[in-house]
Amino acid sequence: MPRPSPPPDQAADRFTLGVLYVAAAGILYGTLVILGKLAYATGIAPLPLLVLRYGLAAALMWAALAALRPDLLRLKPRARALGLGLLYALQSFVYFWGFQTVDAAVTGILFNTFPLWVALFAAAFLKERITAVVAAALGLGVLGTALTAGVWTGSVDALGTLLILAGALGYSTYVVAARKTAADLPSEAVAAHVFLGSAAGFLVAALVFGGLPTNVALDSLMYAAALAVLATLLPILLFLKGLKIIGASRAGVIGTLEPLVTVLLAWAVLGSTLGPLQALGGALVLAASFLVHRSGLREREAASEVPR
Repeated sequence: MPRPSPPPDQAADRFTLGVLYVAAAGILYGTLVILGKLAYATGIAPLPLLVLRYGLAAALMWAALAALRPDLLRLKPRARALGLGLLYALQSFVYFWGFQTVDAAVTGILFNTFPLWVALFAAAFLKERITAVVAAALGLGVLGTALTAGVWTGSVDALGTLLILAGALGYSTYVVAARKTAADLPSEAVAAHVFLGSAAGFLVAALVFGGLPTNVALDSLMYAAALAVLATLLPILLFLKGLKIIGASRAGVIGTLEPLVTVLLAWAVLGSTLGPLQALGGALVLAASFLVHRSGLREREAASEVPR
């Protein structure tokens, strides 16, 4: 027997709550680059920082699910989600390596090109159609990226910029892979296993290449904990809660708050500013991302969203 629909007032309140969940997630995601920059200023390198970030996030996520939803920890097939975690770990390392030398505001905008890559990959591998709106968004995104990176001013940090864009490309690859292989699995369980797979990948890399966080300063540890909780665990949980209420396309539109928050925090905390052409480029990238989400990325994208 179908469940009765809630009264209009309750439905409106629930929708508003979903919007607030997703907006809060976008704001918290926007702190990631800022916290990363502050952590680097304490002397910690990318690899030990990421070992701590994902190790703490995985421990907290698994403890929470063990207490509240232990059934979700019995994920089948488990190997899929763990493999996605290893893929995500590679992308995350490239991204964290790249923004060491690139302005925080520029980083936030450049990484936000990932919805454009998702649209291209979805067309190539998931047989989704590129509409005229998405094609226009791709053109805006290319122009906006060039302006934001400073290609025409000679001020571009080529290696850092390429690494950040590679991180966005890697995240897009993850999204499409998750949509293809894990769309039928519970989102919270997938996130927990992605955290675990990423933590394991970083731990093995640290053992092989050196970089275990064995002698970390207290302030470095505090920033790593802030990354694990504020920019990883809380936003993914809030996003998933909101996603179930308002759907993937609306959540994606609200998610464009993230680079705006990054730009504002970069100005307020790090003294970062964008030049006129960079600001124009950022506006074009945000508009492109908005258009892609508004074009209606399918609801099955919902399960693929993970922390940046």
